[in-house]
Amino acid sequence: MTELILEWVEEGRSRSERIQPNQPSKNSGTTRLGRDPQRCDIVFTDNSVSGIQAEIFYHAGYQAFYLRSLRDTNPPIVNGQPITTGEVPLSSGNTITLGRIVLNARVSTSGGLPPTEISPLGGLPPTAVNPPYAGSASAPPLPSYPSPNPTPYYQSSLPSEPQGPKIWVWIIAGVLVIGGGALAWPYVSDFLGLSKEPTVSQADSKPDSKPDSKSDSNQEDRDQSDTDGDSSSKPRRDSFEDKMADLAAYTHPSGLFKIEIPRTWERKDTSKAGEVIIRWTDQKTESSIVVDLFKSQQQLGQEELGDLARRFVTNAFSEQPDFQVGEPKTLDNGVVELGWEFSTSNDRLLGATYTQQSNNTVSVVSILVLRSDFEKVKPTFKDILSSYSFDPSVDIP
Repeated sequence: MTELILEWVEEGRSRSERIQPNQPSKNSGTTRLGRDPQRCDIVFTDNSVSGIQAEIFYHAGYQAFYLRSLRDTNPPIVNGQPITTGEVPLSSGNTITLGRIVLNARVSTSGGLPPTEISPLGGLPPTAVNPPYAGSASAPPLPSYPSPNPTPYYQSSLPSEPQGPKIWVWIIAGVLVIGGGALAWPYVSDFLGLSKEPTVSQADSKPDSKPDSKSDSNQEDRDQSDTDGDSSSKPRRDSFEDKMADLAAYTHPSGLFKIEIPRTWERKDTSKAGEVIIRWTDQKTESSIVVDLFKSQQQLGQEELGDLARRFVTNAFSEQPDFQVGEPKTLDNGVVELGWEFSTSNDRLLGATYTQQSNNTVSVVSILVLRSDFEKVKPTFKDILSSYSFDPSVDIP
């Protein structure tokens, strides 16, 4: 028998549900997903999920499970693409995003041939499901952010390292480097005046217990500020710099990482099996931050981390006008910086990627900002970079 298995993390707990053809449900023939326990078969508690958001059904003729959106204003996202019309087939490796919740899909068969991979059902408007970073109608015109090649680039059969006590890895030494004198800006880790503190710090309590961090506000406040950009205890100010500086703490639902992001930036989750990818974008200024984490069983050296960062950047932006990339630089704390830039319609877009590994977790974080805006937002980027940390003991399903 074919069944669809959904796995996710909510409120720090791993959850899973199995959907089988013709299984009993509150809605004949479909399994509905949302927060309303009266109408939904799979119920979530996270308030970013709609009361009733999507439904999954099995098509016997195609021998496949399909997902259909039930919310126009808060549609489900499959592999990074919002599903607003029609239906899409689900297969192993797909990710389904409902608000802040990311579900990993897996199709299991007991005997016989696996279901055939098929296209959306005929007769209904198809919804294309693009790879992560393929962009969408809501994405800014520049830069388009095509998908890097699948990660990790370095794989081996080495066993994973044993997990010790919970460790938080902090990126304090900075990023935003443009190597070589020919590019538009210097090593910004020095330019920003970011401190050279140790990369790894021991956490003796829950991940949210970083001293002197704004993210010590309770989780309910963080969730609410992330869901509703207008609810804030801070005064809303009008200038571009002040809006950028109005930061809100974000913690990944799994506890994998945390970061402070400008409150008005739009978040897009394009995570997939084995990799967490979340991007924040300011629609007006084209500034953007992308956090990408995945597991690698092989311990990568500094040169390999630099090469990985170069591949990420080249795969994503090499087609942009006047694309240039600098040389990797290893900071005092072991983080590898890589600077790059390309032309927009009337400016230069400056980018930087910093990469590091702790245990078997690789972190790749990229920042993009228009050159004309950089001086105005320099203090904000310093705060953002100082706030970012990840927990290598957390699994990435």
